[in-house]
Amino acid sequence: MSDNPNLSVALRLATLGIPVFPCAPERYPFDEQGKKPRPGVMWKGAGATTDERQIRQAFQRWPDSIVAISPITNGWLVVDCDRKPGKPDGVATLNELAWANGDDPRDWPTIETPSGGRHVMFKDPGNLADTTSILPGIDIKCKGYIIAEGSTHLDGRSYKPEGDGYLAMIEMDAIPDMPGWLHQALLNAKAATKAHEPQPSSRSSAPPTSGESTTISDSRSDFFTRIKGEALRRLGEWVPIAFPKAIFQPGTGAWSISSRDLGRNLQERLSFHPEGVQDFGTEQASSPISALVDHGIVPDSLAAARWLCDRLAIDYDALWAETHPEPDIDLSRLKPKLKLVSVDETRIPASDADPVDIWGKFNPPALPAGLLPAAIEEFAHVQGEMMGADPGGLACAALAVCAAAIPDSIKLQVKQHDTSWTESARLWIALIGDPSTKKSPVLSQAVRPLLRLDAALYREYAQAMAEYEALLCRAVRKPSSEAPAFVRARAA
Repeated sequence: MSDNPNLSVALRLATLGIPVFPCAPERYPFDEQGKKPRPGVMWKGAGATTDERQIRQAFQRWPDSIVAISPITNGWLVVDCDRKPGKPDGVATLNELAWANGDDPRDWPTIETPSGGRHVMFKDPGNLADTTSILPGIDIKCKGYIIAEGSTHLDGRSYKPEGDGYLAMIEMDAIPDMPGWLHQALLNAKAATKAHEPQPSSRSSAPPTSGESTTISDSRSDFFTRIKGEALRRLGEWVPIAFPKAIFQPGTGAWSISSRDLGRNLQERLSFHPEGVQDFGTEQASSPISALVDHGIVPDSLAAARWLCDRLAIDYDALWAETHPEPDIDLSRLKPKLKLVSVDETRIPASDADPVDIWGKFNPPALPAGLLPAAIEEFAHVQGEMMGADPGGLACAALAVCAAAIPDSIKLQVKQHDTSWTESARLWIALIGDPSTKKSPVLSQAVRPLLRLDAALYREYAQAMAEYEALLCRAVRKPSSEAPAFVRARAA
């Protein structure tokens, strides 16, 4: 097994027959440059592989990469529940629907993303394409790609299994079918959203003159149509950035790039013309957004739209709000099977025996003050308040992490006058609580400082290895200007 945890994830997936490819890690939360395929990696083609040699070569070249997979390639669909500041809570949306329809979301193969969201995997029902905000805070990922379970960013943030996660389910060939009620709810929401989208209208093909405003005022066009239109009018502002080897053709105003420069074994070119994008290699019409996704510049259509808006100085958020009025979707009408009812306790017959309150809630005792080191006590109270978690659990987890960080060369003498009895510093703890009482987040928060240290050490290691290999390559490839000295002595 490799010392690189992401390489280990990639090799584990490959042994299961799941093609993988490397992506750049996030340097910080919501880093728009992160989670994108490495340069030249054609993830829809040969760039995604199960070949161990190719995988090891990729991680030797980019040792800090995270691992990505395409759900549709394996017959899956992922419900992506976002949990981001100022946005609808997709996790709460899905949980509410699940409980209302008699399902326990904890039974589904799920991972927690570094931002606190969830990826829930089902078998692809076949008629749900990639869709953004299909329900409040919920996206559908199918033909694009997702970051794989177990992938870890440089700062220690990772894609962690919730429960068994989905890798264990894949190994048992037990990825479940999407529940019928959820499938229908997503179809209903998609139809409702589609009904609210305005129809596209014609656009002017005249290029903007110097100093002309880049604000798009045609409110009748939909979001993607308007971005595509601007991108075609202003090819020179983004094509050479996305495709540095593209060549401008003054006679037609088009840009073209050869299949060889795209890293594919085809003869014909990919052409960007003011009237459209044409891939003569696959003999298919394309678009600016599709070209960016298909050639691995960005992971999906929404990211492509944002990328183009950034290059064309278009206000992405304003355009999105203008073209996506909030659909009037009543979650309560999505056919719930179960209903919550209130109980009138005055109508319950009295009994001599006190019944057991199986729904009782027992608050944990307060964390005693002054018993722990000040740093751990402050950590427990501050993080507990921020997370809404029990400070006692955070304190215990922090103590266990501190003990784990003490090397085995340091021993504890159990008895004051018996030097022969020593033990390594080890603490074993168990957090006990109901579901959703933040047991896993508490453990993750406590171990995060160690993960950050590990990530920093690994970056130093990767940099040192890269410098060493560069020196080695130069030493091997450097031509010799003269024969060794002992050969000359012999010849003499």
